Amino acid sequence: MRIAKSLRIMLVTLLTVPLLSGCFASKFRSSQSANLAPFSQQTIQMVGAINYNISSDQAVYLRDIANYMGGQSVFDNYLKLEKQIIILMKAAVVYSLQVVAISEQKTLVDKKVNALADTIIVLDKTIRNEGITSETHNEEKFNQDIDKIRHSETYLEALQNSTRLIDNFSQLAGKVLDDLRNEQNLLANQMDKAIDSKYEESIKFANKLRELRIDYYKALTLLTDYSQKHKPQALAELHTIPIYILQQSLKGKKALSSEEINRTQTRLIKRVQILNNNYDLLLPDIEMYYKSLAELYDILQRKDLAIKSARLFFIAWSRAYGRMAAGKTDPAEWFDVTDTGGLLFGAAKGAAGL
Repeated sequence: MRIAKSLRIMLVTLLTVPLLSGCFASKFRSSQSANLAPFSQQTIQMVGAINYNISSDQAVYLRDIANYMGGQSVFDNYLKLEKQIIILMKAAVVYSLQVVAISEQKTLVDKKVNALADTIIVLDKTIRNEGITSETHNEEKFNQDIDKIRHSETYLEALQNSTRLIDNFSQLAGKVLDDLRNEQNLLANQMDKAIDSKYEESIKFANKLRELRIDYYKALTLLTDYSQKHKPQALAELHTIPIYILQQSLKGKKALSSEEINRTQTRLIKRVQILNNNYDLLLPDIEMYYKSLAELYDILQRKDLAIKSARLFFIAWSRAYGRMAAGKTDPAEWFDVTDTGGLLFGAAKGAAGL
């Protein structure tokens, strides 16, 4: 994701709350750290480590698969949910930046706590306008939490009073991710069937050719055995192989001369060559079939990883917010490695060009 561009867009479109200025006032209690900048920095790093927005333009063999699924609209719900997750991640980044920005303003505490409350209201409204809602959302409790934030005596207390709302935000993101995973599983099943449908006749013909070639190879092997040892059993087995030209050659025969064996082998080999030529014509379709399946699997693997990473981000972010709001002063304690998994490590690798 292009974080810098995303932030500029989101700051303009999502945040209408002006940064407040005025007289100097303490940010946290004097015994607590006032430096919240690492919170937004690490939030941005984690989001940047999630390679979520995998474009459909990357598809090669599946580019036209929607034509075999009833049209492009089959992806509408999935794309809507995917867009919602991206919006929620951007909202988390914007909110984190605003939390830090408010904390750094040299203004009165009441203006800071009101600015925090206003920021939450704007973000909540923006998210709901995007159709991202929760069945468990309680407007009365939301307003009560906002009121608590506005009446906080310190900015730290305001953050503490906002933790329930942040937890709700994280749970909402988790629900959208659940819906996205279910939709992905549904689409994966449909796409798998669509691939089979697209190449159905080619696969059927290829399977038939393979069965026929097995019969021909078996017949040629038995003829070779018979020519060498003249075992009646080999001839008896040849009579059971369902190849028309073979049965015509064997009709009424209880034994075969060397000339008859050679003539039958020649006819069978010519037919095998024809079968192989037909299979060669089919080979591009067969390769496309398996490459399509491989591409679908690859896309699903990347999407699965992105969903897991996004889920990990929202959990780690809300926990870090809670620790920060609880008054922990060391940024290293906010984003615990057991919460963030490889997200921060992935961001560090990216920054180092690894």
